[in-house]
Amino acid sequence: MAPALVQRYKLVLQVYSAERLQHSSSQGAYCKLYVGSTTMIEGSHKTTSKKDSTDVAPSNEELNEVCHLEVRRTRTQQQGLNTTASSKTIWDEMFEVPIRPGVELARQIVSIRVKSQHLLFCPVIGACAVSLSNLCPGERLKQWFPLQKGKKTAGRIRIMLLIAPEDNVLVARRKQPNQDVVAARAANHEAEEAIKRLVDKQLRQEVERRQKRLHRTSSGPPVEVKLPAYEQDNNLLVIDRRHEKEEDATWPLPPSVSSPKFLLPLGTSAASRDNCQQEKTSQSVNKEHNVPASPMLDYEQRLDRKVRQVRKETARLRKLKLQLKKYIPDLQMDSDSDESLDSEEETEMLSPRPLLSFESERHQCVQSEENQSKNHNEVKILRELVRIRN
Repeated sequence: MAPALVQRYKLVLQVYSAERLQHSSSQGAYCKLYVGSTTMIEGSHKTTSKKDSTDVAPSNEELNEVCHLEVRRTRTQQQGLNTTASSKTIWDEMFEVPIRPGVELARQIVSIRVKSQHLLFCPVIGACAVSLSNLCPGERLKQWFPLQKGKKTAGRIRIMLLIAPEDNVLVARRKQPNQDVVAARAANHEAEEAIKRLVDKQLRQEVERRQKRLHRTSSGPPVEVKLPAYEQDNNLLVIDRRHEKEEDATWPLPPSVSSPKFLLPLGTSAASRDNCQQEKTSQSVNKEHNVPASPMLDYEQRLDRKVRQVRKETARLRKLKLQLKKYIPDLQMDSDSDESLDSEEETEMLSPRPLLSFESERHQCVQSEENQSKNHNEVKILRELVRIRN
């Protein structure tokens, strides 16, 4: 008699979504599923360490139970971007876990651990365990289960459980994410691309502006300036006069270069020769005077002319006082001033006056102005005396 065929079953497990998850990862969260006879809320490494830490050696059945755990993992998903489901994480994934022959369905436990995605270490957000003892084959269970982290509530997760015969092949499917999420991601991507294009454009414009500025300062491109007709004529006249002055201007020759000599034709008299020499000397003096002088030298020359004018005026007043003395014998003369004037005139007649410094000329100018004011007051007094006497 042929042996009866043993019916084999499979566990269909679908993870929909989770709400109110408390984690700070910007990369999202994922679920890890364990199907076996032991609870895996604290992780497989802690379960094995507990069994290894006992004094009594574990049996082969316990080791087989630990080793024959079925583990599944979902994709990493971020929280929803819309306002209505801001705290909801959607996975919507289905898994099929085969159940080994001879395993009692009433002893099987589904453990779910939700983890936060990080680069080095992924901490657990919350976990829950669901027993299949009250689930019959062909019965579908869909509900929310609370997530615990220690003794604290860490949100809730919605799953669907179904024990189906293994003949009914159910293809695991991965649904597309929510349309709002897709639209939000597409809009975010477009905004990032637009910002990147704008930044690149600004950088290119700044580089071009700097290159133009450097080219303008180094080469100096010509600038066209349009002036009226009369201003252009005036500018041309000024430029022509400037060129004529530059051509006529003669600069003094260095000491090593001698000036050219002009030979007179034969038969010229001595008087004409002397006149020619005098004209040459006067021309050379004029050329030397045409040499542009410094502002300080020009100021000293003008100050020298003013001092000479003051001296001439004081000499004229002194002569007037001498004439008045003939008519007024009681008139007193300032002998010191006369002697100083005589000495100054004698030195001026004997030797040419050298160029004075700026401080000495100022002092002389002030002194001459004081003498002039004193002489002017004396002349007024003399005129009053003459008028009273007449």
